[in-house]
Amino acid sequence: MTCLDTQSFNNVLILGKTWPESSASAAGIRIQDIMRLLAPQCSQVHFASAAQRSEHSDDMGCIVCHTVQINDDGFDTWIAALNPDLVIFDRFMTEEQFGWRVQDHCPEAIRVLDTSDFHGLRHAREVALKTQAPVDLYNEIALREYAAIARCDLTLLISPIERDLLIDAFHIDPDLLYWLPFIQPRPDEAAWTSFESRQHMLFVGGYKHAPNVDAVQWLKAEIWPLIRAQLPTVECHIYGPYAPVSITQLHQPKQGFYVQGRVDDIRLAMQSHRVNLVPLRYGAGNKGKVIDGWATGTATAMTPVAAEGMVSDFPDDFHPSDSAVAFAEQAVRLYQDAAYWQAAQAFGRNAIIDGTDADIHGDPFVQRLFGLKNTLSEHRHRNILGRLLSQQQYRANEFLSRWITLKNTLT
Repeated sequence: MTCLDTQSFNNVLILGKTWPESSASAAGIRIQDIMRLLAPQCSQVHFASAAQRSEHSDDMGCIVCHTVQINDDGFDTWIAALNPDLVIFDRFMTEEQFGWRVQDHCPEAIRVLDTSDFHGLRHAREVALKTQAPVDLYNEIALREYAAIARCDLTLLISPIERDLLIDAFHIDPDLLYWLPFIQPRPDEAAWTSFESRQHMLFVGGYKHAPNVDAVQWLKAEIWPLIRAQLPTVECHIYGPYAPVSITQLHQPKQGFYVQGRVDDIRLAMQSHRVNLVPLRYGAGNKGKVIDGWATGTATAMTPVAAEGMVSDFPDDFHPSDSAVAFAEQAVRLYQDAAYWQAAQAFGRNAIIDGTDADIHGDPFVQRLFGLKNTLSEHRHRNILGRLLSQQQYRANEFLSRWITLKNTLT
C-alpha cells in the first residue's frame, strides 16, 4: 500500500458499531484493515463508538478515539467541530443512528457505509434454515440496509457475490457499490509447520455471531461423530470468546470434543492443528476463519456458505459441501492424506494472495475515494433514491431520535 501524494483527506472519522476486537471477530479485523489503508492518506484518523470498550478491545495505536452517545444532540456540536471530510459507518445500524446528523452538520463529508457483510442476506438464510421456507431476500432487515446504502455516497461490500446480488436483485446503481475484501499481508510461508508436526482439528469463532453457534452445534451433533468414527484418537478443539451455555455444555473430552474458549492469537494456535473446520450453514460476507486457515497453511474444509465470495472457483477435489457426510469425508481425507493436505494448503496460499493483497485492492480503493471527493456534487445529483430518502417525510430515524432526545431531557 502506497501513499498517494497528489491528494489527501483532512480528518477521517469511522463510527463503529462496537470497538474493534480482532481476537473475537473478523469485523474487528475489517475495521483495522480500513484504518490502515486510510492512515497514510489523511492528517488524522478518528474512531468513535457509542458501545463500551472491553479489556479485550484492540489497541488503536495512533488512531484518535472518542466515545459518543446515540440520541444525543451533543454529537452534533462535536462532529461539526471535528469537521471530517470522510465518514465511514460501520454497518447499517450505525448509519441509521448517526447518518442524518452527519448529513446535517457536515454536508460536504463523503459518507461511506461498510456493510461488513450483507445482513439482510444472512438473516434470510437463517430464517430459511430454521423454518425450511424459501430464502426471502426482501426482508425487513434487507430493506433497512437497502435504505442505508441509498443514503450513502458509497457502500463497501466484502464479497463480490453480495455486490452482484445488490445490483441484480435490488437494482442498486453499481456506482454506489465498491468491492473491498479483507486486506492481508502475504502469508509467511517460512513460519508454516509441516503436515507431520500437526495434529487434531479446530473450529474458531466468536459466539456473539449466531452463525458460529449454529455451526458448532451442527459440527458436534452430525459431523464430528462421522469423523471420530474413522479417526478415534483425533480431537476437535473449539476456540472463541463469548460462548453461551449451549456451546460450553458441548465440551466432552471422552468424545474428543474440547471447548477451549478465547485464544489471544488464533493463528499461532492454528499452526499446531492439521485441519481447520468451517461448517457454516448460514451467514454472509467473507469468513475470517477461512482466511486465518489459508494464511497459516492450515488445510481447510468448508461449506458453500463459508466458501462464498472467497475465491472464484474451487477444484473438484476441494469443492465445498453442505452435506454432513461429504464434509466429514473431506475433513478425514485432509487429515490422513499428506499429498491432498499439501494441495489444499497450496490452493489456500494462492487464494489469499489473489483475494486479499493490499497492492491489488488497497490503492484502487483509496483512488475511488479521491475520485468521489472530486465529483461528489454530480455523484449525489445522480443518486435519485438517496435524494428522495433525504426528504423530511422519509427521515423516520431522525425524528424518532429527536423524540427520544427530547424525552431524555424531560426525565
